[in-house]
Amino acid sequence: MLLWTIASIFVLLWVIGLGTSYTFHGFIHVFVILAIALIIVRIMNSRRHTKS
Repeated sequence: MLLWTIASIFVLLWVIGLGTSYTFHGFIHVFVILAIALIIVRIMNSRRHTKS
């Protein structure tokens, strides 16, 4: 649950950055990569726990 919250916050910050055209010199895109990575890790962990 915590990973989903963090990922959602990163995506929200990214959208705000795109909307204001102020992207902190590209650092906001790092948030998107982190959010996607967190979502993938969460999906992989949930699949691993449901199989066993």
